[in-house]
Amino acid sequence: MSLWRSISSALVCGLVAVACAGAGDHAPYAACTPGDACSSSTVCETATEDSSAVGIAFCTHSCMFDDDCPSDETGTKGVCTDAFDGDESSVAFCYRSCESSPCPAGSTCVQTLDPLDEHVMACQPTAPDPLGGSTWVSDTISPIAKSDGVTQSTYTMTFGASTTVSGGATGDFGATLVQVFAASSNVYPGCTETTTFSRATFAELASSSAGGVVEIVGGSATSDRTGCQSPSDDVTGEGASMYIEQVESQSATPFTIAGGTMTIQGGTGVVPFGDAVPWTFTQP
Repeated sequence: MSLWRSISSALVCGLVAVACAGAGDHAPYAACTPGDACSSSTVCETATEDSSAVGIAFCTHSCMFDDDCPSDETGTKGVCTDAFDGDESSVAFCYRSCESSPCPAGSTCVQTLDPLDEHVMACQPTAPDPLGGSTWVSDTISPIAKSDGVTQSTYTMTFGASTTVSGGATGDFGATLVQVFAASSNVYPGCTETTTFSRATFAELASSSAGGVVEIVGGSATSDRTGCQSPSDDVTGEGASMYIEQVESQSATPFTIAGGTMTIQGGTGVVPFGDAVPWTFTQP
Protein backbone atom coordinates (compact mmCIF):
# COMPACT_ATOMS: atom_id res chain seq x y z
CA MET A 1 0.00 0.00 0.00
CA SER A 2 1.25 3.51 -0.80
CA LEU A 3 2.60 5.44 2.18
CA TRP A 4 0.40 8.38 1.14
CA ARG A 5 -2.68 6.17 1.40
CA SER A 6 -1.48 4.88 4.75
CA ILE A 7 -0.99 8.40 6.09
CA SER A 8 -4.44 9.52 4.96
CA SER A 9 -6.38 6.49 6.10
CA ALA A 10 -4.57 4.30 8.60
CA LEU A 11 -5.36 4.58 12.28
CA VAL A 12 -1.84 4.84 13.59
CA CYS A 13 -0.90 5.12 17.24
CA GLY A 14 1.95 7.28 18.43
CA LEU A 15 3.80 8.91 21.25
CA VAL A 16 1.91 10.53 24.10
CA ALA A 17 4.27 12.26 26.53
CA VAL A 18 2.78 11.83 29.97
CA ALA A 19 4.28 10.69 33.23
CA CYS A 20 4.36 7.17 34.59
CA ALA A 21 2.07 6.02 37.38
CA GLY A 22 2.88 3.43 39.97
CA ALA A 23 6.04 1.42 40.49
CA GLY A 24 7.22 0.53 37.01
CA ASP A 25 3.76 1.05 35.48
CA HIS A 26 3.06 3.53 32.70
CA ALA A 27 0.00 5.72 33.09
CA PRO A 28 -2.93 5.35 30.68
CA TYR A 29 -2.15 6.88 27.26
CA ALA A 30 1.60 7.11 28.01
CA ALA A 31 4.19 5.98 25.48
CA CYS A 32 5.61 2.52 26.13
CA THR A 33 7.57 -0.36 24.66
CA PRO A 34 5.69 -3.63 24.02
CA GLY A 35 6.07 -5.75 27.12
CA ASP A 36 6.02 -2.76 29.51
CA ALA A 37 3.48 -2.71 32.31
CA CYS A 38 0.61 -0.21 32.11
CA SER A 39 -1.75 0.87 34.87
CA SER A 40 -5.56 1.10 35.14
CA SER A 41 -6.16 -2.04 33.06
CA THR A 42 -4.49 -0.57 29.97
CA VAL A 43 -2.04 -2.60 27.88
CA CYS A 44 1.04 -1.52 25.95
CA GLU A 45 -0.13 -2.00 22.36
CA THR A 46 -0.72 -0.26 19.05
CA ALA A 47 -4.21 1.07 18.40
CA THR A 48 -4.79 -1.01 15.28
CA GLU A 49 -7.09 -3.94 14.68
CA ASP A 50 -4.28 -5.65 12.75
CA SER A 51 -1.53 -6.60 15.21
CA SER A 52 1.03 -6.52 12.39
CA ALA A 53 0.19 -2.92 11.41
CA VAL A 54 2.87 -0.27 11.78
CA GLY A 55 2.45 1.91 14.83
CA ILE A 56 4.00 3.22 18.03
CA ALA A 57 2.85 1.56 21.20
CA PHE A 58 1.09 3.36 24.03
CA CYS A 59 -1.01 2.33 27.02
CA THR A 60 -4.57 1.76 25.84
CA HIS A 61 -7.12 -0.99 25.33
CA SER A 62 -10.09 -1.71 23.10
CA CYS A 63 -13.47 -0.34 24.14
CA MET A 64 -17.15 -0.03 23.26
CA PHE A 65 -18.10 3.09 25.22
CA ASP A 66 -16.38 6.08 26.84
CA ASP A 67 -17.09 4.57 30.27
CA ASP A 68 -14.78 1.69 29.34
CA CYS A 69 -11.81 4.10 29.25
CA PRO A 70 -9.81 5.08 32.35
CA SER A 71 -8.68 8.59 33.24
CA ASP A 72 -5.00 9.46 32.98
CA GLU A 73 -2.81 10.30 35.96
CA THR A 74 -4.05 13.93 35.98
CA GLY A 75 -7.67 12.83 36.22
CA THR A 76 -8.44 13.70 32.58
CA LYS A 77 -11.01 11.24 31.28
CA GLY A 78 -10.55 8.89 28.36
CA VAL A 79 -12.77 8.58 25.31
CA CYS A 80 -13.54 5.66 23.03
CA THR A 81 -13.14 6.13 19.28
CA ASP A 82 -12.96 3.95 16.20
CA ALA A 83 -12.54 6.72 13.64
CA PHE A 84 -9.77 9.21 12.94
CA ASP A 85 -9.87 11.18 9.66
CA GLY A 86 -13.27 9.61 8.94
CA ASP A 87 -11.78 6.12 8.66
CA GLU A 88 -13.87 3.80 10.79
CA SER A 89 -12.30 0.68 12.22
CA SER A 90 -14.14 -2.37 13.47
CA VAL A 91 -12.19 -2.07 16.73
CA ALA A 92 -12.35 1.04 18.95
CA PHE A 93 -9.61 2.10 21.37
CA CYS A 94 -9.30 4.43 24.32
CA TYR A 95 -7.62 7.83 23.94
CA ARG A 96 -7.12 10.77 26.27
CA SER A 97 -9.91 13.33 25.98
CA CYS A 98 -9.12 16.95 25.09
CA GLU A 99 -12.67 18.22 25.56
CA SER A 100 -11.70 20.45 28.49
CA SER A 101 -7.89 20.40 28.60
CA PRO A 102 -5.10 20.55 25.99
CA CYS A 103 -3.29 17.46 24.78
CA PRO A 104 0.20 16.74 26.10
CA ALA A 105 3.21 17.05 23.81
CA GLY A 106 3.30 14.34 21.19
CA SER A 107 -0.42 14.35 20.38
CA THR A 108 -2.96 16.57 18.66
CA CYS A 109 -6.54 17.37 19.66
CA VAL A 110 -8.86 16.04 16.95
CA GLN A 111 -12.64 15.91 16.63
CA THR A 112 -13.61 12.34 15.83
CA LEU A 113 -16.43 9.87 16.38
CA ASP A 114 -17.15 7.33 19.06
CA PRO A 115 -18.64 3.91 18.21
CA LEU A 116 -22.15 5.45 18.46
CA ASP A 117 -21.18 8.12 15.89
CA GLU A 118 -21.23 10.88 18.51
CA HIS A 119 -18.58 13.58 18.19
CA VAL A 120 -15.77 13.43 20.74
CA MET A 121 -12.52 15.36 21.15
CA ALA A 122 -9.56 13.02 21.49
CA CYS A 123 -5.77 13.35 21.68
CA GLN A 124 -4.52 11.66 18.51
CA PRO A 125 -0.92 10.53 18.99
CA THR A 126 1.50 11.83 16.37
CA ALA A 127 4.60 10.02 15.22
CA PRO A 128 8.01 11.60 15.91
CA ASP A 129 9.60 13.29 12.91
CA PRO A 130 13.41 12.88 12.65
CA LEU A 131 13.59 14.11 9.03
CA GLY A 132 11.62 17.37 8.89
CA GLY A 133 13.90 20.42 8.70
CA SER A 134 17.08 18.35 8.35
CA THR A 135 19.90 17.87 5.81
CA TRP A 136 21.79 14.60 5.27
CA VAL A 137 24.94 14.03 3.19
CA SER A 138 26.40 10.76 1.79
CA ASP A 139 29.67 10.04 0.00
CA THR A 140 28.53 6.52 -0.95
CA ILE A 141 29.43 5.50 -4.51
CA SER A 142 27.11 2.82 -5.84
CA PRO A 143 28.46 -0.09 -7.92
CA ILE A 144 26.60 1.28 -10.94
CA ALA A 145 28.34 4.65 -10.57
CA LYS A 146 31.72 2.99 -10.08
CA SER A 147 31.25 1.03 -13.29
CA ASP A 148 30.65 4.37 -15.05
CA GLY A 149 33.99 5.67 -13.78
CA VAL A 150 32.74 7.82 -10.88
CA THR A 151 35.59 8.41 -8.42
CA GLN A 152 33.88 10.85 -6.05
CA SER A 153 30.22 11.32 -5.16
CA THR A 154 28.32 13.60 -2.78
CA TYR A 155 24.56 13.18 -2.40
CA THR A 156 22.86 15.83 -0.24
CA MET A 157 19.19 15.42 0.79
CA THR A 158 17.24 18.35 2.22
CA PHE A 159 13.96 17.69 4.02
CA GLY A 160 11.91 20.87 4.47
CA ALA A 161 9.94 21.88 7.52
CA SER A 162 7.25 19.24 7.93
CA THR A 163 3.54 19.29 8.59
CA THR A 164 2.20 16.67 10.98
CA VAL A 165 -0.62 14.58 9.54
CA SER A 166 -2.38 11.45 10.71
CA GLY A 167 0.27 8.83 11.29
CA GLY A 168 3.27 10.82 10.05
CA ALA A 169 4.57 14.00 8.46
CA THR A 170 4.99 15.57 5.03
CA GLY A 171 7.14 18.35 3.61
CA ASP A 172 9.20 19.58 0.69
CA PHE A 173 12.13 17.48 -0.52
CA GLY A 174 15.14 18.46 -2.58
CA ALA A 175 18.54 16.90 -3.26
CA THR A 176 21.81 17.42 -5.09
CA LEU A 177 24.08 14.71 -6.51
CA VAL A 178 27.63 15.77 -7.45
CA GLN A 179 29.72 13.13 -9.26
CA VAL A 180 33.31 13.36 -10.48
CA PHE A 181 34.18 11.09 -13.41
CA ALA A 182 37.69 9.78 -14.01
CA ALA A 183 39.56 10.79 -17.14
CA SER A 184 39.36 7.11 -18.14
CA SER A 185 35.56 6.95 -17.74
CA ASN A 186 33.75 5.46 -20.73
CA VAL A 187 30.72 7.62 -19.98
CA TYR A 188 31.76 11.24 -19.24
CA PRO A 189 35.59 11.39 -19.14
CA GLY A 190 36.85 14.12 -16.80
CA CYS A 191 33.39 15.60 -16.18
CA THR A 192 31.94 16.91 -12.94
CA GLU A 193 28.20 16.34 -13.06
CA THR A 194 25.77 18.13 -10.73
CA THR A 195 22.21 16.81 -10.69
CA THR A 196 19.58 18.85 -8.87
CA PHE A 197 16.31 17.34 -7.66
CA SER A 198 13.53 19.85 -6.92
CA ARG A 199 9.79 20.33 -6.38
CA ALA A 200 9.38 16.95 -4.70
CA THR A 201 7.57 16.05 -1.49
CA PHE A 202 8.45 13.55 1.23
CA ALA A 203 6.00 11.54 3.30
CA GLU A 204 7.17 9.97 6.52
CA LEU A 205 5.41 7.32 8.59
CA ALA A 206 5.95 5.41 11.83
CA SER A 207 9.13 7.31 12.59
CA SER A 208 11.12 7.57 15.77
CA SER A 209 14.57 8.81 16.69
CA ALA A 210 15.81 5.40 15.46
CA GLY A 211 14.23 5.57 12.00
CA GLY A 212 11.06 4.80 10.11
CA VAL A 213 9.88 4.72 6.51
CA VAL A 214 9.82 7.52 3.94
CA GLU A 215 8.52 8.01 0.42
CA ILE A 216 9.45 10.65 -2.20
CA VAL A 217 6.72 11.77 -4.58
CA GLY A 218 6.83 14.05 -7.63
CA GLY A 219 9.64 16.40 -8.51
CA SER A 220 12.04 16.85 -11.39
CA ALA A 221 15.79 16.59 -11.98
CA THR A 222 18.27 18.34 -14.26
CA SER A 223 22.02 17.85 -14.71
CA ASP A 224 24.91 20.21 -15.49
CA ARG A 225 28.32 18.86 -16.59
CA THR A 226 31.49 20.89 -16.62
CA GLY A 227 35.23 20.33 -17.16
CA CYS A 228 34.70 17.44 -19.55
CA GLN A 229 37.51 16.20 -21.78
CA SER A 230 35.11 16.41 -24.71
CA PRO A 231 33.39 19.82 -25.01
CA SER A 232 30.32 18.06 -26.37
CA ASP A 233 29.80 16.45 -22.94
CA ASP A 234 29.52 19.85 -21.21
CA VAL A 235 25.81 20.59 -20.72
CA THR A 236 23.50 22.86 -18.74
CA GLY A 237 20.01 21.88 -17.60
CA GLU A 238 19.89 18.46 -19.22
CA GLY A 239 16.91 16.34 -18.15
CA ALA A 240 17.84 13.61 -15.67
CA SER A 241 14.79 11.35 -15.65
CA MET A 242 16.93 8.26 -14.98
CA TYR A 243 17.80 9.66 -11.55
CA ILE A 244 14.38 10.92 -10.54
CA GLU A 245 12.87 7.54 -11.41
CA GLN A 246 15.12 5.99 -8.77
CA VAL A 247 14.59 8.71 -6.13
CA GLU A 248 10.81 8.59 -6.41
CA SER A 249 9.87 5.67 -4.19
CA GLN A 250 7.66 2.97 -5.60
CA SER A 251 6.87 2.02 -2.03
CA ALA A 252 7.80 3.13 1.47
CA THR A 253 11.59 3.06 1.91
CA PRO A 254 12.94 2.09 5.36
CA PHE A 255 15.64 4.15 7.02
CA THR A 256 17.51 3.74 10.30
CA ILE A 257 19.33 6.30 12.43
CA ALA A 258 22.00 5.24 14.92
CA GLY A 259 24.86 7.22 16.39
CA GLY A 260 24.11 10.19 14.14
CA THR A 261 24.28 8.07 10.97
CA MET A 262 21.28 7.40 8.75
CA THR A 263 21.27 4.28 6.57
CA ILE A 264 19.03 3.70 3.53
CA GLN A 265 19.13 0.55 1.45
CA GLY A 266 19.65 1.31 -2.24
CA GLY A 267 17.20 0.07 -4.82
CA THR A 268 14.07 1.00 -2.87
CA GLY A 269 13.85 4.71 -3.65
CA VAL A 270 15.13 7.99 -2.11
CA VAL A 271 18.72 7.40 -3.34
CA PRO A 272 19.55 7.93 -7.05
CA PHE A 273 20.75 4.45 -8.04
CA GLY A 274 18.93 1.13 -8.19
CA ASP A 275 21.57 -1.27 -6.89
CA ALA A 276 20.80 -2.77 -3.51
CA VAL A 277 23.68 -1.47 -1.40
CA PRO A 278 23.41 0.53 1.83
CA TRP A 279 23.88 4.30 1.66
CA THR A 280 25.10 6.01 4.81
CA PHE A 281 24.39 9.66 5.61
CA THR A 282 25.54 12.13 8.25
CA GLN A 283 24.37 15.64 9.04
CA PRO A 284 26.72 18.50 8.07
